[in-house]
Amino acid sequence: MRLLGGNIPDPPNGGWLPARANTDPQLTAVKNAVAYRHAAVQSPQVKPVEWPKPTDEDYKLVYSWLDAARERGETVADTDAVRAGDMANRESYRKAGVTTYRRVIHPELSHTGTCGLCVVAADRTYHIKDLNPIHDHCHCTVMPILNGNDPGLSLNRNDLDTIYSHAGGNKAWQLASVNVTVGEHGEIGPIFDKTGHLQHNDGYVDWTGDTKYVEPDHDMSVQQLETMLTRSRSLLEAMQSVEDTGRAETLDSDGRELNIRPSKSLANAIRYQKAFAVSLRSMLNTSGV
Repeated sequence: MRLLGGNIPDPPNGGWLPARANTDPQLTAVKNAVAYRHAAVQSPQVKPVEWPKPTDEDYKLVYSWLDAARERGETVADTDAVRAGDMANRESYRKAGVTTYRRVIHPELSHTGTCGLCVVAADRTYHIKDLNPIHDHCHCTVMPILNGNDPGLSLNRNDLDTIYSHAGGNKAWQLASVNVTVGEHGEIGPIFDKTGHLQHNDGYVDWTGDTKYVEPDHDMSVQQLETMLTRSRSLLEAMQSVEDTGRAETLDSDGRELNIRPSKSLANAIRYQKAFAVSLRSMLNTSGV
């Protein structure tokens, strides 16, 4: 978010690591817009030119599009926060000599309670080299296991006993016997596979195909910054041409067709892209490129 204008402090020593692989923060930031567009194209006859009023015929429909965008944005933010926290914890554990950790469930953080797959996974441990499998709106955290001391086990046990007692008898047995399948998401790594196939396609990266996940590092952060800078320059060139000639242009960007037309807001968009490019160049210089 800091890359896109959010007021977030720089990390120590000028460093920056992306939360996702096979993409970049700019593409991640527009996932909610992709969700909005996907919902809106299902009703092509509705094309609002201003915010609808509660009395308008299409009010509920248009706001369902906005809800889809909000939901996608919240999922992305949740997921990135969890994954960034996992990576930071594992780095701290490595420095402390920890080799094993446990997933800790948090039923109190979920509106609907801990999901069945997280319940099952709560009885498992992971090696420090492995990322913790997650899912949408996952609130599980991790705790280190030191010299056989496993505080996460007792924390989980209290919650699991409560969950199983509420499920009751055979239902509790069925929950405990769930087969946990872990898939790989090309952007965020291991995820729980609830349906026998990976659950989402975010629009920009077909991670059910050949995009293998690689844990983010310094080289990946430089690559993503360079990708965004190249994209910004192309977009800036196209927008400047439209501003100068007054004629619309089409730009292919990451496999998507962008239609740039003359408008009152184009000058502001050009100023933003120029500032964005300056910020990216500064970060690349800080990264030693």
